[in-house]
Amino acid sequence: MFTVFALFVLTGCAATVEGDGTQILSGLNNRITETVLENDESGGTVEAADVAIEQTFYGSFSKPGVQEVLVVCKILNTPHTGGLGRRAIIILEVDSMDIVAYDEIPIESGELCGEKLYVALTNKREDIKKLLHEQEKRLYQLECDISNLKNGKPIMSYLDDIDVEFMEVPMMCLLSVRKMVQEDNFSDEYSVCFGKLSDRIRKENLTMANPPMVLFHSNAFSPFGLDTEFAVPIEKYVTGTRDFRAGLCLKTVVKGRYSMLSSVYAKQTKWAEQNGYECTGALFEVYVTDPSQVAEEDELITEVYYPIRKI
Repeated sequence: MFTVFALFVLTGCAATVEGDGTQILSGLNNRITETVLENDESGGTVEAADVAIEQTFYGSFSKPGVQEVLVVCKILNTPHTGGLGRRAIIILEVDSMDIVAYDEIPIESGELCGEKLYVALTNKREDIKKLLHEQEKRLYQLECDISNLKNGKPIMSYLDDIDVEFMEVPMMCLLSVRKMVQEDNFSDEYSVCFGKLSDRIRKENLTMANPPMVLFHSNAFSPFGLDTEFAVPIEKYVTGTRDFRAGLCLKTVVKGRYSMLSSVYAKQTKWAEQNGYECTGALFEVYVTDPSQVAEEDELITEVYYPIRKI
């Protein structure tokens, strides 16, 4: 496993240093030491002499195309609060020497083997990817707000461009998985839950009647997560299926990235309140296009439904 990881990160940083390599490595060592001291979790007991760099890798770890250094160093003479020693994992950009990520892990016993290092770094990489994805969504919305203000429009004027129509949704037979989902685990749960449903459909030779969908049975996150149902409409009843009758709904077709969906719900809620309607059930999304089958986010098509009745 570690061989695969080593190929992924390309090579050790020291092997790429030429000419003024001594200065470069000295600067790197100083930056790493400063970072460990600044992030010390032991109450300021770490000194510069306690930071020992063990492994250095060169490559792109947090996002493609960015030249970075990943450093693993041991923190000496400072037991972890759990009674164990510590190692720090640090990622920084080559050009700016800015710190991209910092984390500490306990040393269980002896030396950190390649497989444990691989798992630790892979988990850290996934955490960074999630963080970057969330930041990209916020940046996109911020750019929209700035554009509206620049053009003299209200900051929420993008809601005016969202179309709402009536739709009578016919009864469906759903094969589904319902569970509480934490906000930062949605992308993982989409993959896991729809994977399970797809496996059952394939094994039992079932036929999908409509594209996959997700129903939200609560409108806010609790400490236990959001009550979420991942579902696939199928043509015939089997063990575990249920009837779903949404009835009259507000429907909006969204073309593009999923970050727009929250704005759609805001528009539908506002429209219902202004026109004398109330919500009668779980809001749901229908994924007309499979995100794994499109090249660009702009090609995504999602239908958003808001069940209603006249007050």
